[in-house]
Amino acid sequence: MLGAGTHRINHPRFVYVDSKDGSLEHIRIVSKHRVIVPQGKMGLASRDGVPEMLEPGQVRYIDDPAFVFHSLVSWNADVIRHGPILIITVAEGRHGIVYDQGKIVVLVPGRHRRNNSTDHFEGFLQSGVQTLAIPRLQLLTADSVGLILDAAMTVQIVDPHKAVIMLANDDTAT
Repeated sequence: MLGAGTHRINHPRFVYVDSKDGSLEHIRIVSKHRVIVPQGKMGLASRDGVPEMLEPGQVRYIDDPAFVFHSLVSWNADVIRHGPILIITVAEGRHGIVYDQGKIVVLVPGRHRRNNSTDHFEGFLQSGVQTLAIPRLQLLTADSVGLILDAAMTVQIVDPHKAVIMLANDDTAT
């Protein structure tokens, strides 16, 4: 791979292959790769089928026929899955729920890297106070007086592990 400028090459085995835009994040020529992962992104690649995560901020020159560059993803994504690697970013005010071989794992706020291909990310639970509206009821009393009932309730999950178990065992939950 040659940088910008004029190059004079006098070699019998030199073969010109192609020109590429130098601003591209990934350039591949046969087994040679140049990868630039910009700030705010993470590169997903693999070598011999083993996933690799490429951090931002440096240019990588790789000469390996077994290397495959897959894509760039946002560093700020809530969930990044790349083969058996699972990166979950749990924001303040939430809990992350992961099933690890059928067992519930509650993730606290922060960035979590899991390396088990059997992990299943279920979702996030809000830990703050939430207000839930109860559907409006229109009733007619025995003496033919019409009533309209409006209500709401506030809930807060204080034990996410117990909340997940209770919701999973409740056949009426949808």
